[in-house]
Amino acid sequence: MSLPEQKLLIGWGEKQQRTNGQKPAFYFTDFFLKTKQPWIQYTHTLEMSWDDFEEYLSEITSLPICEWTIDSSSDFQHTFNQLLDILKSGQLEKAVPYVFTRSSTQMTGERLRACLSKGLASVKKGNGYLYGCWDQASGVLGVTPELLFSHESHQPQRLHTMALAGTCSRECSHEELMKSAKDQHEHYVVVQGICQALQKLGVVLVGALQILPLSKLAHLMTPIEIDLMEAFDFDQLVRELHPTPALGAFPRQEGWAWLEYYQQQMPRDYYGAPLGYHDPQSGLSQCFVGIRNIQWNDKGIRIAAGGGVVKESTWEQEWQEIQLKMKAIRALFDL
Repeated sequence: MSLPEQKLLIGWGEKQQRTNGQKPAFYFTDFFLKTKQPWIQYTHTLEMSWDDFEEYLSEITSLPICEWTIDSSSDFQHTFNQLLDILKSGQLEKAVPYVFTRSSTQMTGERLRACLSKGLASVKKGNGYLYGCWDQASGVLGVTPELLFSHESHQPQRLHTMALAGTCSRECSHEELMKSAKDQHEHYVVVQGICQALQKLGVVLVGALQILPLSKLAHLMTPIEIDLMEAFDFDQLVRELHPTPALGAFPRQEGWAWLEYYQQQMPRDYYGAPLGYHDPQSGLSQCFVGIRNIQWNDKGIRIAAGGGVVKESTWEQEWQEIQLKMKAIRALFDL
């Protein structure tokens, strides 16, 4: 997991339920928060600088590029048209369908080291937060630009989060993205959803809309803070915030039903799930939105990407955005 000050928090060895309050703990759950024991601790934990981790991963072998098969565009178009009818009826204002691209390539130890090296290089360029969890059978690894929340014990009442929605390629003009009616509407819904989720917990402070530039993409981003009325509670904040309309659906209750329906058609596993940690030594807790990742098991590797759909959306535009994100993830990990 990414830490501030160009460091990583690493855990390895035997995995067990959290019992030691003096030791760093990792938070891993599925998208629908059904994992019974999301907090885990490892036999060993270590803080390591980016440079030391890069040295540990030295002498990475160049590997062949994977062959990929993407889910059918016609299936996505059918899903999109169904969703657009729901949006136009007023039942929902926004929802995020997703598709997968898949490769039969196996995630070997050598390939995982290469992916870690590429992920670290991306983080060094300011592209977000590195996160991952794996064992001998399966795993997930990603570099997400999206922070669900961050909290520091020395500022116990202050919580940081963000609204991240609205996407274009890095080559498009920032002015074009800022003026896009569709992206503005999509982004406004995310800000609205986060504020609604947080307002009962304290005073919400919304920052200025800005552009978040990444290596291959650019996003609309609004920083949001809250002055909490009660003590910080990691699990409560996950339940209140996740999923934001950036990756879920809005309004929240009606949107949850749609998300569960879509899950039955296409299991998402860790795609978009909240993943984070608590470090009692520094007092820092962070929770990331599990996007821009690769997932793997004995069937191979897969990548998920989605796009926020509002009434102004067109399926061609959303399909193009999804392919753009998938291409960025494949480039990120050199897959």
